[in-house]
This record gives sequence, C-alpha cells and structure tokens, in this order.
Amino acid sequence: MPRYWFTTHYPPLSDGRDTLHVYLQDKHRDAANGISTGDRVFIYEHLAGPDLRRDGEIIARLHGKAAIVCEAKISTALYKRRMDGAREVYADGRDANYAWVAETAERTTGRLPRLRVNAIMGYKPGNRFHGFNSGRGIKELKPGIYQELLAAFLGR
Repeated sequence: MPRYWFTTHYPPLSDGRDTLHVYLQDKHRDAANGISTGDRVFIYEHLAGPDLRRDGEIIARLHGKAAIVCEAKISTALYKRRMDGAREVYADGRDANYAWVAETAERTTGRLPRLRVNAIMGYKPGNRFHGFNSGRGIKELKPGIYQELLAAFLGR
C-alpha cells in the first residue's frame, strides 16, 4: 500500500529546469524515511523564494502560486545527488545542500490554494508553509487527509 507525502518548494527558477520532484536537504534526510517507489506526493509551491547565484550570475525565481501545484507518483527511491547539482547558493549569500531527491512521474498539475490546503490539513489560515515541519519541508500524510486534498485538487 502506498504512503502519502506533502512537500514544499520554492517557485521554479527562470531557467526552466524541472523541479517537480521531492528534494531534501542533507540534514533532513530522515524526514522521509520510508518514502518509496509507488508512494504519492503533493507538491506545494510557495509564493516567492530566494534567487540563486550560479557561475557569477543571478537566476531569478518565477512568481509562485501559494498552492499545491502537483500531485504525483514517486518513481525512484530517494537517492543522493551529485554535489554540483545539490548545493544551492542564494543571491544573498546563504546556501543549502539539497542532497537527496526522489523523482516523480504520473503527474497531475493544477492549483489548490493555500487557504483551502490549510483548512483540509487543520492549519490556521495564516500558515504559509515556510519552515514546514520544523524546516524539513516534507511530511507524511494520513490517507484520509491525502484523499480529501486529492478530491479538492481535482475539483471533486
């Protein structure tokens, strides 16, 4: 039986890279213990996020949706990325090491706004998912919550 997950993302970068996967910082690898092929995941996109600095250039982020933007099937086990693809250096000098990834497939894209997500998940309306699950950025969902989010996401 699959397990169900909810993860948060900054908005995509203007360089067009596919980001609709599960990414975990190296220090939060254990937050997704048990994630495996066949599990399902919701990807929530923040309204904004820090621009990146890459090869001396600033790569801007697009404007985010403040919503669940994707529901997908986990298609790979969680694996460690190469260092040159895992470390993000932000325009303000901070950095983060997103060393772990589980890829997705069978995606359904759409938009379920933050206020509705908060209501279904039992969070206060003002919750913005910054620092979600104590900064881990991922949390396992109970099947009933997943089903309710899925029905709302699909407009049922």
